[in-house]
This record gives sequence, structure tokens and C-alpha cells, in this order.
Amino acid sequence: MQKIIIKINELFGLAFGDEMLEEQYNNEYLRLHKEQNILTAKVVVFLYFTYVPLVYILIGKDLEKLLFISVIGLSGPFFLLYAARKEWYEQYQVEILFLAALLAGSTPLIMYNITTADRTFFLVDILLPFFVISTMYGITFAFSFFISLILLLFFFNLNFLYAVSWDDFVMSAYTLASGVVIGFIAAYIMEKTARKLFVSQLHSKELKNILEYLKDAVAILDFESAEYLYANKAALEINGYSYEELMGTPLYVVHPTIDKKRIEQIKTTLQKEESFDDVFELRDKNGNPYYIHAVMQLARYKGKKAVVITSSNVTKYKKHQMEIEEMAVRDQLTGLYNRYKFTEYAELFMHQFKRNQMDVSLLICDIDHFKRVNDIHGHLAGDAVLKQIANILQENTRESDIVARWGGEEFAVLLPMTDKQKAYAVAKKITQQLAARTFPNIGKVTLSCGVAQLQEEDTLSSWFMRADEALYKAKEDGRNKVVVAASKKQEAF
Repeated sequence: MQKIIIKINELFGLAFGDEMLEEQYNNEYLRLHKEQNILTAKVVVFLYFTYVPLVYILIGKDLEKLLFISVIGLSGPFFLLYAARKEWYEQYQVEILFLAALLAGSTPLIMYNITTADRTFFLVDILLPFFVISTMYGITFAFSFFISLILLLFFFNLNFLYAVSWDDFVMSAYTLASGVVIGFIAAYIMEKTARKLFVSQLHSKELKNILEYLKDAVAILDFESAEYLYANKAALEINGYSYEELMGTPLYVVHPTIDKKRIEQIKTTLQKEESFDDVFELRDKNGNPYYIHAVMQLARYKGKKAVVITSSNVTKYKKHQMEIEEMAVRDQLTGLYNRYKFTEYAELFMHQFKRNQMDVSLLICDIDHFKRVNDIHGHLAGDAVLKQIANILQENTRESDIVARWGGEEFAVLLPMTDKQKAYAVAKKITQQLAARTFPNIGKVTLSCGVAQLQEEDTLSSWFMRADEALYKAKEDGRNKVVVAASKKQEAF
């Protein structure tokens, strides 16, 4: 039967070129219609209990004969319901369906022989159930074609057997032909559609299998709601979420670092350019940070406008890049910010001061007689002193403060939210702690500092210059001192 179906499908241009694929399609097609067959069998049972008995009562008016006919008619769908629950159903599904249709369709023949029904009614009623039931069950086009040939042969034989009049013959032939043609076309369209769907699903499964084992993470989001529609194995591993947890959850819930505003910006870019890529800092389910390079593109997924995201984990490279960037702005010896980075922060604080009138103070400190340390004890000893002073500066400042090696033996400190009096106290504490410390083989080392609070009339250059002038004033006054620069004159404390 399977080979006959394949040959008929080849004749009408339906069969796949690959015989194995054709057989796979037929098996899948029959498997998918199992539940539909059971449902249809129940519908047939219902019809036989209602509509068919009613017609027979009106025609035959014989309850005993009606009961006998109905039992035979019902045997077909009942047999189908029984067989559909057995293990051998899928192996013999076509044969079972044909037998069920035969049992159901035999009812009109029996009815005709034991009642006085009209021949025309009989000829149509006995043949159409075969074709109608086969179409309802979703049997393939080839099987419907096979049934139609049997129906035509059976129809002509019945006409000769019962000597039907020409008018009855034409009327029944037209009715039968109409049903067969409509069902024939319906079966052809159904199979064409089913085959396209089968290939689409097959490609979808193959593509999904490929996506599942890609090293890169792939996720698909609904364009409008940004909810997850799909995520492959790599995406689940990097996120730390299960497939069920992600599906239907918006991106901004899973990754709060990509908020709704950012998502709207991305959507706007996608609508203009249809693609978008960037590096994002995200956190997995356990709160661990990681970095991805994501490429986003517009697509359609299951009939919806969607965004396909392909991303690779660049945490290692991003951290390496950050280390390099950090090295570019750090002093290699002390680990403090260098002059370039310090100036950037100073400009930022100036903007905040002009916008919010935030107090900001600047310290510039210089090691007293540092040249003697290098000349007498060597540069290694000098480097040790620089490191110790860097540690003292960091220990006596806040995380929000910016400490830098300004150059040579000079250090600079930015103190946001700090006026000149508080800045003086910080500088005084630093100089006192350093003065109280004794360096091996070197002895005492002191520090002089200049303090300048940012003023309304200051530029970056004038602000630094006032702090520098205060520093030199501290040097002139005997060193190991802190001098606060006023807007017009220096104030010594």
C-alpha cells in the first residue's frame, strides 16, 4: 500500500525525490492525524445515532430493520476507536481506515435490500461515505485517488446490476461526480499544504538542532514586548536560567542593565538599519557579571515580528581590555591615577560644580627634599618612599576621592563635596601621619601641600595654579606644612 501511494503521488507531482523522505512524510502525516481520526470516529458515531437513524425511520419506518442497519453502520467507527488505541494502529492505519469506511458505507446497501428506498438515493448514499470519510480522516491524496477509482467501478457495476433508468443514472452520476471532484481537489490541496508544512517543520527542526549546538548564544525576542520566544543551549548556560524561566519573560526583567529606554533605542535603530551590535555588561541568574558582544537583526518567527540576537561571551577579552585601559591611566609604580586621568576627573568635577554648585577642593603635595633620598639612598629607596606615601594618601581619603601621582615626587588629590577647611584637615592628617613614620635607612620624610577650593571664577588652569602657588608657599614657609589658597591670597594654617 505504501509503494502504491508513493507511485500515485509521483504521478501527480507530489512525492518527494528522496524515497526515504517520502516514507518519512507518510509516517509523520499518519501519526499526526491519529487524534483527528479518533475525533472523527466519534463524530461518525454521533451522526449514526442521530441523523442517519432519523433518515432511515422516515424512509423505511421499520424499527427492527433500523436497529440492524445502525449496528452494522456503527461497527465501522467503533472499530476505528478500538484500533486507534492499539500498538499496531500506526503500522496498519490505512487498512484500518479503509475497513472502517467500508463498514460504515455498507449500511446503505443493506438498507436498500431490506427497505423500499429510492434507487437514486441508494446509489449516491452507498458510494459517497467512502470518499467523504476518507477525506474527513485526512488520508493522503494518493489514497483518495485510489478510492475514487474503486467508487467509479462500483458505481457502474451497481447501475448494471439494478438496471437503473437513464434519468436516475445521470442524476446519481452527477451527484457522485460532484462530490468526488470536490473531495479530490480538497485532498490534493490538503496534501500540498501538508507537504509544505512538513518541509518547513523539518527545516525548522534541523535549524533548531544546529542552533542548539552552536557555541554562540542565540535568542529570539518578540519585537514589541521584548519577551523571549527562543533561546539555545549556549544562551541558557550563559544566563543561568532554564528554558521555561526565560520563555515569555521580557529582556529587561532578565537583564535589568538593559532597561526599557535602552530597548526602545535599540528598536528604533533596528527599524532604520535592520541590524544593531554592541557590547553589553550583563548579570546571570546568580548575579555574576559578564560581557557579551551581541548582534541583533529583525526577522519573523512563528508569524511574529522578532529580533534575533546572536551573542558571544567576551568577558575574558573585555576584562583584558579594561586592564589595558586601566594601565593606560595608572601610574605603574604606585598604582595611582596618572596626570592624564586626574585631569579628566578634574574637568568632570568642574562641570558638576557649575551645574550643582558642589564644593570641590584640590590638594597638590610634594615630598620635601626628595632629591636627597634618591641621591643618598638610591632610586629603589626613593621608589619605596613613593609607594608608602601613595598608601597613606589612599588610606586617608574616601572611595569617591581621586588620588593621582601628579609627576615625579608630586601627588594630587580631588575631594568632591569638600570645602577648603575640610580639605585642609585631610591634608594635615596626611602630613602628620607621614611625619610620624620612620623609613629604614632613610629616616624621616615630610610632605608639603597646597589646598585650593574651586571658585566661581576659576578655570581648570587657574584652579591648579592657585593650588600650586599654595604648595610653593608651604615650601617657602619651612616645608612640612599645609597652605590653603584663597581666591586672592594664600591663607597659612
